[in-house]
Amino acid sequence: MASELEESLQDLQIKLSFQEQTIETLNQTLSVQQQDILELKNKLAIVSSMLKEMKNEQGSGIKFPMEEVPPPHY
Repeated sequence: MASELEESLQDLQIKLSFQEQTIETLNQTLSVQQQDILELKNKLAIVSSMLKEMKNEQGSGIKFPMEEVPPPHY
């Protein structure tokens, strides 16, 4: 009985160790992804700003999608 209890305890400790390792790996991955998302948001804001500036330039011919006239086949 004591041997079975010790074996069960060891199994639980091993599982806990693997879970802790998995959680740490997931946490690191999540941190990297969050940094990537923030970087992409910043780049998108820059591109959006550049497009607005280009649109505001005289004679640029750039229109926002809602300003475009649909093609004749629609």
